[in-house]
Amino acid sequence: MRITLFIKNLFSWLIIAFTTLTRLPFPFTRFISYDERNITNSTIFFPLVGLFYGVLLFVAARILSFMQIPLLLFCFILQILPYSLNKFLHFDGLCDVMDAFWSDRSKEQRLKILKDSRLGSFAIGGIIFFLLLKFILIYLFLKAGIDFGYLLFIPVFSRYGMVILSYKSKYPRAHGTGIFIIGKISTKVLLASSLMFLLTVAGIMLLRDINTNDILVLLSMAIASFAFIMLFKFYSYRKIGGVTGDVLGASSEIMELVIFITYLLLSWGHF
Repeated sequence: MRITLFIKNLFSWLIIAFTTLTRLPFPFTRFISYDERNITNSTIFFPLVGLFYGVLLFVAARILSFMQIPLLLFCFILQILPYSLNKFLHFDGLCDVMDAFWSDRSKEQRLKILKDSRLGSFAIGGIIFFLLLKFILIYLFLKAGIDFGYLLFIPVFSRYGMVILSYKSKYPRAHGTGIFIIGKISTKVLLASSLMFLLTVAGIMLLRDINTNDILVLLSMAIASFAFIMLFKFYSYRKIGGVTGDVLGASSEIMELVIFITYLLLSWGHF
């Protein structure tokens, strides 16, 4: 009986994780309770959702490479593919964060800007540069002939980073979409999510021909990701006094750039 309940809970948490981080239609969602406990525990599977995005990018890259798609079109497809599955979910958070954090306002006013669905000049200008930089990084990645297998790791790191950012953080509002995750993740859930992250990374490594250099690169990615999360958390506290759902989404988007840049810098001598 306990085993059956445990499996049912795991299934519920997995489905909630996917419905939270993607916009794909899933069956059985009407049988799942989206209560605080289940939503919080669903973060255990955030790295697995990242792997889903990674596999999507990896398979798409292999297919596009086989079809000998022109490089610029290749880059564009890889860039737009994840957004087609989450309907610009995290991208929207990044826009809101740019408008709020770069404005010369009080913390209370910035929190109101985060809830405003309209885009300001900071978001429009910032997103143009963000997308351009991301496109350039993907272009450099592909032009350097880097193993497509690294595309599997990037979304895993970025989604797990959202769990790290949520842990022991303060939610600066009384209500909101991130209230069941931010500051609510227990140490036990964090450890379970960390185990899922390590198992996912280890699984990818076992399926690939990993050498010592690859391990050093992955460790560098992990260090750069953790450093970014801590700095971004500090920055968010200064701007709004805590972390919101928009901040989590923005962190996921920016972390992917951080990981791309880290790998490209380490591989620069091989270009």
